[in-house]
Amino acid sequence: MKTVIYLSNLDVSAVVGTGGRGGVTVSRVCRAKAPEKSIINGMVTDREAFDRFLRAFWAEHRLPERGVTLVLGSARAVTKLIRVPNMSRAKLMEYIPREFSGVERTKNPVFTYTKVGRDGNMDRILAGMVDRSFLEPHVNWFQSAGIRLDSIVPGSMADIVMLNHVPGLEHRTFVAQVLDGLSVLSLLYVDGQYFQMVRSRVTGARGTVAFGAECARIIDNQQQFLRVQNVTEPITHVYLLGEFSEQDVEICRESMAQLDGNLRTEQLRNEQIEDFEHIATLLGGLIWNGGSSDLMCQYRQGTDRWKRRKALAELVLPTAITVLVLTAVAGGQAVKWFSYASEAEQQMKVMSSPALSRAAAEYDALDRAVRDRKLREEMVRKTRTAAAGAPVCTSRVRCAVQESAEGLVAAKVTEYDRASGTVRVELSAERAEYVHRFVSRLADRRELFAKVHYDGYAWNGAAGRWETVVELHLAAGGEVMP
Repeated sequence: MKTVIYLSNLDVSAVVGTGGRGGVTVSRVCRAKAPEKSIINGMVTDREAFDRFLRAFWAEHRLPERGVTLVLGSARAVTKLIRVPNMSRAKLMEYIPREFSGVERTKNPVFTYTKVGRDGNMDRILAGMVDRSFLEPHVNWFQSAGIRLDSIVPGSMADIVMLNHVPGLEHRTFVAQVLDGLSVLSLLYVDGQYFQMVRSRVTGARGTVAFGAECARIIDNQQQFLRVQNVTEPITHVYLLGEFSEQDVEICRESMAQLDGNLRTEQLRNEQIEDFEHIATLLGGLIWNGGSSDLMCQYRQGTDRWKRRKALAELVLPTAITVLVLTAVAGGQAVKWFSYASEAEQQMKVMSSPALSRAAAEYDALDRAVRDRKLREEMVRKTRTAAAGAPVCTSRVRCAVQESAEGLVAAKVTEYDRASGTVRVELSAERAEYVHRFVSRLADRRELFAKVHYDGYAWNGAAGRWETVVELHLAAGGEVMP
């Protein structure tokens, strides 16, 4: 059995059960209200009050103190969909940090991932990153209460893992909206595979027309995103999960119908699991199996205590193995040594002759000359190949970016990877349709770009603008940034 706990604003929920490829079983569901202002956006703000509450919550419901998974409901967990060739877990964990190199706010990151599908011969990986300084207090709070966290998973990744195991959603294009307080997480699936994530903050009061209109506006933006990406499959269903009440569902259903009469809006239910639509995120935590790539495992590996143990093992283990191997081999080698000793003595007499020494010196000189020549020829060949394939450095890409912006989008070229021919452009706009228009105009410049890619955009409340990052893949023989 496994225990999963989810911290929201003042709502604390926990389930006890099992999960995996074979399905999910739930034996208990526990809920409680935390003390006011002790939790804000999944982050504990009053440690003493939360510590008392957590101990009482665990004791009242007699929850296990081992095998506990924490689902993080905070936006501090950053995720990114990447496409990579099939590789081992260790190599993938080495590669993922490169995908987050542009995220400056994380100084000491911890990474995780889950596989969400395939594109041809490429794996589709949803990678996650959380700063160690955010994880550490959570681990300490549970540890002080005598509770051992074995796993930590970002809430958005738990939702996606859960949706990937719901029967009947295969080959369906839909959006799942998960409501948590004032935050709506919209997960877009195309043909049964996860495609895009948008996290938005709603300002309309729950149960009002304004609230439903905001939820419908998110769907409208995701429909536009699909058109820009040249995806022909229309969104057919909108599933509501999390804190949506019956009144919220009715309001959203009416707003969605006004947006698109063909949209079917409903709560996602499961006949075998009671209250499925409200505990879906927790069920994702039951199914989650991060293994050595789990945030908790990666966090422990970065602690000083684990580093000392690893250093000690690296020092002692090779020495112990070497001693055992040498002891076993020494006996056999001793016997062979005596038999070879007389033969070696004879060979040494032959090797020490002046004629043989001169011949050996001449051979070494010729061998070095041949190897040097081959090395120079290989260097010349590689240089010629690289020079022939190098693109002409002009400013046409920068001009294309500024022309496509039309003064409606603030766009800036921030990075160019010559090895892959990829140009990275960061942009922001006051309206989402400006972003779509900008990307669409870039996609039309086929003489410069073989592919224009981005994973959607996010609303920056502080700046009051939609922000995203676009990757421009240069066409063969195209021009690049000087």
